[in-house]
Amino acid sequence: MEWHPIFTVGRTRLRVPFTGGYLSDGAVTPATFETSDAVVQTVIEQSDAFRSKRIRLRCEVELPAPSSQKIIPKSAEVAATLSKVSSSQSETEPLKVIESDSWELAADRLQYDYGVAIECLKDEASCQAAARKLGIELKY
Repeated sequence: MEWHPIFTVGRTRLRVPFTGGYLSDGAVTPATFETSDAVVQTVIEQSDAFRSKRIRLRCEVELPAPSSQKIIPKSAEVAATLSKVSSSQSETEPLKVIESDSWELAADRLQYDYGVAIECLKDEASCQAAARKLGIELKY
C-alpha cells in the first residue's frame, strides 16, 4: 500500500511518497515517510491529513546541529525559539515519576498509555529520552 498525497503551499505543490505499507489477512502495516527537511515536516504537520490523524508521527529523531553557514528559514527560527522556551519551562516543572521493574515494562507503559511508537523505544536510552520529552521520569 502506497500513498502519494500532494500538499499545496501557496503556488507550490509538494508530493510526499508514503511507501512500504502492506495489507494481509490480519495485519496492516501503514506506509511511512521519513524526512530531515524541516520545511517538508512543517508542511506535513500543518496539513488536514495530519490534523485528522490520517498521517501520524511515528518517531522523532534528534538531528545534528546545522552548520553555521546554513540559512535558517524564519519559521524554523520561531520553532527553535518556542522549543527553547518550552524546554526551559519543563526544567522548572516537576517531572511525573513512573516506577516499573525494568525499562522494557516502562517502554510498554509509554507505548500504551502515552502513544509513543514502539520504534522509538528500542533501548533504555531511547526510552529515557522519550519519557523526558513527555515530562516523565522513569525509575526502575
